[in-house]
Amino acid sequence: MVTFKIDTKEFKSTLKKMQVAFPGRSRAVRKAAFCEITLKSNKLELIVPGILYTIPAITSGTAKIVVPFFHLITLVNSYNNDFLEFSIVPGELNIDNFSLGVKTTFFEDDSILRSIHLPMNYSDVDILRLLAKGYTQEELDFNRISPAIDKARKSLISNIKAAMKILQPYGVTQEDLKELVTRRLGVDLLIEE
Repeated sequence: MVTFKIDTKEFKSTLKKMQVAFPGRSRAVRKAAFCEITLKSNKLELIVPGILYTIPAITSGTAKIVVPFFHLITLVNSYNNDFLEFSIVPGELNIDNFSLGVKTTFFEDDSILRSIHLPMNYSDVDILRLLAKGYTQEELDFNRISPAIDKARKSLISNIKAAMKILQPYGVTQEDLKELVTRRLGVDLLIEE
């Protein structure tokens, strides 16, 4: 178990600023919105696509959690204390008698799981370029990026096939297009048909 104590007003203010990363309030946007929180020595790093904030906190240990963003806001806004004290156990973020299901990782060295930084309005290209940055599969899975990579690869394959049909009369092959995309993105995408 690790814990952190944080100034309530500063936490609320930071979360409010981070809401711009999730335009619209549709059910789909709210369901897909996650915040990565990394506990380091006397600070928290909060990350959503395109935004990173570091705020001071009293921490006991290091950990990383991924929490549903709008659930976190609702939880934090329900308190008016000067400080909030949270504890993290496997699969849970706890405050008082309330528990919120989260994805957790505990570690001795806070460099094990790097945060993944994406622009606010990221595209398939941004997702695919992550593969060139040397992230481990564990980091991609933890940050819920693996499904987006799979989706971006499928979209790329579909686009390559469509381009090939158009360019085939000019002698352009599917291999030519795969090579071009691989070179342009700077990563071998292991594009399969």
